[in-house]
Amino acid sequence: MQPFFFWNLLEEHSSVIIVLLYYLMVFLMSVTLIRQNRAPIKTIAWLMVIVLIPIAGIVTYIFFGRYLKKERLFDDKRAIDAKLIKKMDPLFIPDLEKIEGIELSEALYSKLNIIKLLINNSKSRFTSNNSITILQNGYNTYKEIFDQLSKAKKFIHFEYYIIEDGDVADRLKQLFIKKAREGVKIRVIYDHVGSLSLSNKYVDELKREGIEIFPFLPVRFGKLTSKINYRNHRKIIVIDGITGFMGGINIADKYIYGNELGQWRDTHMRIDGEAVDSLNLIFITDWYYLSDEILSDEKLYFPEHKKSGNDMLQIISSGPDSESAYIMDAYFAAIATAKKNICISTPYLLPTQSILQALKTASLSGVEVNIIIPFKADSPIVSLSSKSYISELLDANINVYLFKNGFTHAKVLVVDEVLSSIGTANVDFRSFEQNLEVNAMIYSNRIAKELLIEFKKDISNSKQLSQRNWRRRRKSIKVLESFSRIFAPLL
Repeated sequence: MQPFFFWNLLEEHSSVIIVLLYYLMVFLMSVTLIRQNRAPIKTIAWLMVIVLIPIAGIVTYIFFGRYLKKERLFDDKRAIDAKLIKKMDPLFIPDLEKIEGIELSEALYSKLNIIKLLINNSKSRFTSNNSITILQNGYNTYKEIFDQLSKAKKFIHFEYYIIEDGDVADRLKQLFIKKAREGVKIRVIYDHVGSLSLSNKYVDELKREGIEIFPFLPVRFGKLTSKINYRNHRKIIVIDGITGFMGGINIADKYIYGNELGQWRDTHMRIDGEAVDSLNLIFITDWYYLSDEILSDEKLYFPEHKKSGNDMLQIISSGPDSESAYIMDAYFAAIATAKKNICISTPYLLPTQSILQALKTASLSGVEVNIIIPFKADSPIVSLSSKSYISELLDANINVYLFKNGFTHAKVLVVDEVLSSIGTANVDFRSFEQNLEVNAMIYSNRIAKELLIEFKKDISNSKQLSQRNWRRRRKSIKVLESFSRIFAPLL
């Protein structure tokens, strides 16, 4: 009788029991989340997701929000990176006395504090023997990349967030195969989530030619929850240790042909000179993490550089594999110390509280602040969340422009017409805190002026927003924006 009574009771009150079990799970997950001592804004955001969105909130947290996995995933990588960097200290140890001895203009001297910050917090090597070439949009960038890849004699190191099946990827594959048959050693890292469209056939063809290729944190069923949230967003190419490329452009046809958003607008750069060593060191540490292979031939991978030019820059990498949010630190310092003007182009504007406050403070202090974001976005919730910040920016007298000539994917910062940044990091929580990113901080009037010319062209293809008109948008849109903003720390 007892078993029968028990099952009968379960059947009669099953819905109540399910609800109680669900709320017990919500309670336990909330306690776990609070005990992790994250940034309060992230904790509150995840609590609201878990509590306010039945079932889907829990599922979203399990897949994207679990935090302890990050430490287990990246503790080893931090140890590996520190070991390799220490081994190569003679090549990369910063020399503050050397930097202070360099003759700088008054404008450049005012940015010396940023140079020191990046040396002290991230050990970013300051280099002055470089020649930088700015590359705008897909056609020009791919032409330059393929031209330089075809000249490779010894090795190619290639690390990309997205390699997307299509004409550009096919051309890249054929060039890799050709160079491999010529005896060039080719190593490739691609992000497993960013490059989901990349077929096994594509990868196998490269492997058959002796090209070594690894996915970054491959996502597999059962391990999905620990790896999907931390992605390698870097775009790095190093050719023979002499020439390097970095910036915002992935390997995808949309950068040439466009897509439903229109033509893709983006900025990339080529570097010749000492800073290529820093790009290569980032690749080598990432490669060791994935392959257990130490690329220790310093003469091969870090050759002596002839005089290339006078462009000064530092390469910064940051992400869950670094001790701190170094790129965010650089942005904060650049914004906080601006004297005249700040120009930012970013496809996703979900600033951390410190960056938001720095922007508002700079503008209210008399610095001209200009920000370009897309009119159309490739993610509706990200677009709504980004637009929730606009009223606050306009109230602080910041000029906000919506780019309408396609989709702007450029990640560019220019300050006081002398300091610039080009790289992979967006002005958002994910780039500053979760993704592996790489940016260049460039100390050059020439580069700043060149970027500003393009920035002004982009403004001419944009709509400037006014607070008066912005307030007139529909209340339903405002509600959606405010609701989406809750998720900003999680996007």
